[in-house]
Amino acid sequence: MHFTTKLKTTSLYRLLVNNLFLLSFLVVLLLLTLDTWYFVFFLCFYLFYLYRKNKTLFLIAIILITIISILFLVRHLLIFDKGLTSFQGYVVSVAKKEYYNRLLVKKGIYKVYVYDYDFLDIKVGDIVTITGTSKKIEQNHLPNLFNYEKYYYSQSIISIIKAEDLSIKSRFNILYIRRWINSYIENNFDINSASFIKGMVLGDTSELSESVMDAIKINNISHLFAISGLHINLIVKMNKKALSIFIKDEKKQDNIISIFLILYLIITNFAVSIFRAVLMYILGIINKRKELKLSSLDIASIAFILLIMINPYYIYHLGFILSFFACFVIIIYSQSMMFLNKKINGFLEIIIITFLLQLSTLPIIININYSFNLLSFITNGFFITIVSYVILPFTFISLLLPFLSGVYSYVIRSFNFLNELISKYFVMKISMPSFNKGEIIIYYLFIFLFIVLVNYFKKRKPTKNYLLYICAFALFLVMHKEKINLNIEGHIYFLDVYEGDATVIDLPFNKGVVMIDTGEESNDVISFLKSIGIKRIDYLILTHNHSDHTGNTEKILNNFQVDKIIISDYHDVSFAGDITRVRAGSVIRISNYSFYVLAPSKRSTNENNNSIVLYAKIGSLKYLFLGDSEKELEEEIAKYDIEVDCIKVAHHGSKTSTTEALYNKLNPSIVFIETGRVSYYGFPSKSVIDFLSKYQIYRTDNDYTIEVIFNPLSSRVKKTKK
Repeated sequence: MHFTTKLKTTSLYRLLVNNLFLLSFLVVLLLLTLDTWYFVFFLCFYLFYLYRKNKTLFLIAIILITIISILFLVRHLLIFDKGLTSFQGYVVSVAKKEYYNRLLVKKGIYKVYVYDYDFLDIKVGDIVTITGTSKKIEQNHLPNLFNYEKYYYSQSIISIIKAEDLSIKSRFNILYIRRWINSYIENNFDINSASFIKGMVLGDTSELSESVMDAIKINNISHLFAISGLHINLIVKMNKKALSIFIKDEKKQDNIISIFLILYLIITNFAVSIFRAVLMYILGIINKRKELKLSSLDIASIAFILLIMINPYYIYHLGFILSFFACFVIIIYSQSMMFLNKKINGFLEIIIITFLLQLSTLPIIININYSFNLLSFITNGFFITIVSYVILPFTFISLLLPFLSGVYSYVIRSFNFLNELISKYFVMKISMPSFNKGEIIIYYLFIFLFIVLVNYFKKRKPTKNYLLYICAFALFLVMHKEKINLNIEGHIYFLDVYEGDATVIDLPFNKGVVMIDTGEESNDVISFLKSIGIKRIDYLILTHNHSDHTGNTEKILNNFQVDKIIISDYHDVSFAGDITRVRAGSVIRISNYSFYVLAPSKRSTNENNNSIVLYAKIGSLKYLFLGDSEKELEEEIAKYDIEVDCIKVAHHGSKTSTTEALYNKLNPSIVFIETGRVSYYGFPSKSVIDFLSKYQIYRTDNDYTIEVIFNPLSSRVKKTKK
């Protein structure tokens, strides 16, 4: 008897069919537990559920947990920042930037990013030997932002090297096919068309213009450029049509297409969305041939578990998460429609599926963009229809028949025009702070409850129950959106900006937001402020006229309502907006908090000594914010009769500041140093650190962003770096 025939007669096989989704959900809970310890309670509860459901299923779950935990640990031990200064391997991709080329170089399971500032003529498939300086792979320096460390590890990237010496060898390998395709595209199509084809066919969006990418993000259609089931289905259909002319045997057609898809997977560098789609296609063929009677949900679950076994760190890969979310949502929707004996076709079905996808991925979208376009399910439906029936087929046709490049160029210009037009005029954007892990759990419990309601009341019309559910869900979303107004504690953030100072004071119950300096120009600060729900800044205090303290001002003004800009009497640059000038003796009042201006009292030829120095009681502690005060100004501050618990150290810990007289007199408990990460300046000075060692020191170069959580009775300090 054949193995599969024997397998289908076993009780284990009958148990697993239609239950594999339960195991894939178990894997999700396990990976969340390995990342965040308190998910263990959900994992244990779910294991108890499986035990009550079926003891054999519970045993399989325990075995699966053991295997994946071991694989996760092994990968954790293998894939980490190795701090390499030399590497040799194949060039997998070349991203051309304004100031450098970024190469992805692979050897075995390991990859490194290489920054080539000499713009050498390096192509995909070349073997390169690099020596240079290592750049540390770091987690996010500001809370809530994208964690590049985990993303890099999910891609098996173990180092970033700034190339100083780079040698190139050419030797034929399979990556030459991608190289040839790139060359073919560039030689037959104009720049705009070529960049679009690379995005659609190879999943490489690095050459799309900034304006096009911005519009794609606003319209939330990035998934159309992540090659997935849509692309694979079209490739399969086109190949079947072509092969049917010469080969009538369907099995042979499937074999050839499978080989082609595996080759395509290699060419696209095992892009995770393609990996999923190809794996599911091959599993589907096996299921059909062997009559395994696996459902689409079973096949998706097997693909998910297999990919996690290959790389447990895929859980940190955004493309992987969104790809499987989309896959499971579409399958569950299709099965629900079959179960309810309903058939919806055409544009309406696309709208419904898109709405469900948007709803199921809302926390992920918010945690990327900190906003949501209410009309995106309509625009998504529109773009999916256009891409499915026009753009994608015509892309492949034009690729095969390049004499159509002129027509294709016109089609792409029209698409880009529509893309940018809709991103400007068909938008109802709602800003939202990021979801923390607890809020994500609550959100998906609501989704789970909805599924339960649909199944429980499928033969009734429970208007009242649905109404209660919708009201509860809406209340949760409104509370999340306005959670900054519900904070019973305040927060002070000493931001770890790349260069300069930036401090944000968010008072309890959103009684006010004070921002002291902005750091150099950066989108990270803007994203951070949006991530915590800030929409308005009451006072933007710019301590003095140096770009590492004011460089981000224009972006702040463009993205937030700023009620007042505070600058010193001796600040020579003005800004658009309501400006108030202050000097020693001025008081800035907000709610029941007062910020006393201790300096400057006169103009100095040294701009650092024109810094606004602030003194305030915030929560249970008294703070002194010294700006970039030099020793001369600190000596003036020492004359004040004040009590201080915390000092924001002057001038990033430079040896030209931090006088013993001031610190000995004030004797603070805690000092905060915002150093920036530009090593050229040597901040903070070793002599300053040695002197301050008698106090509790927090510094952004070691601790990343530092958060003080306060209320009238207590304050506690939290570091971003784990």
